[in-house]
Amino acid sequence: MERREGVRKLAVGLSLAAGVAAAGILARRRPRPPAIRFNAAYREDVRLRDGTRVILRLVRPRDKRRLEEGLRRLSAESRYQRFHAPKAAFTARELQYLTETDGRSHLALGALLASNPREGLAVARFVGGPRDPRVADAAIVVRDDMQLRGLGSVLLDRLADAARERGIRTLRFEVLSANVAMIRLLRRVFGQVRQSREGFLTIAEADLEPAGPAA
Repeated sequence: MERREGVRKLAVGLSLAAGVAAAGILARRRPRPPAIRFNAAYREDVRLRDGTRVILRLVRPRDKRRLEEGLRRLSAESRYQRFHAPKAAFTARELQYLTETDGRSHLALGALLASNPREGLAVARFVGGPRDPRVADAAIVVRDDMQLRGLGSVLLDRLADAARERGIRTLRFEVLSANVAMIRLLRRVFGQVRQSREGFLTIAEADLEPAGPAA
């Protein structure tokens, strides 16, 4: 009787050990989730074509005043091109929406002047749609005195990388049809861009390659 009990306990122990070993093998084989580069800790120093150094990071809730100042420093034309209407100021609700993003379906990247980080230079963002999480509406605005220095290209490149991390496959831009410079920028950054017309707007869609495996 004791011998049979000993054999039974041994069999149970071997079975448990085999189960633990199998679980360990499965854990080792299970692919790691991709690393998220563009998170709250993201910060990147970039030197533009003319030598200007800028800091890239995610927009934060405390950036409301910085966005207000940035809007004041935009020309009337740049405001109209970004918002498709005259824009004198942001409402409190707009500022909340633009700065308090979830970092997943709604993400905003800001560029600051490295020599004076309190000074905002540009913002690019995407907002995922409820119908298809693989498609996100995107937009960018660069302060007038910082245009034609390569900042727009850098921000759009990083925005695309952040979108890929989150499984987004297409960025959709609504651009004033007269804003030829923006269409050229999108083509320069993304290459192939599908275009269609909706009234006075050109809808430009850029497909993104899936993010590569984590290193």
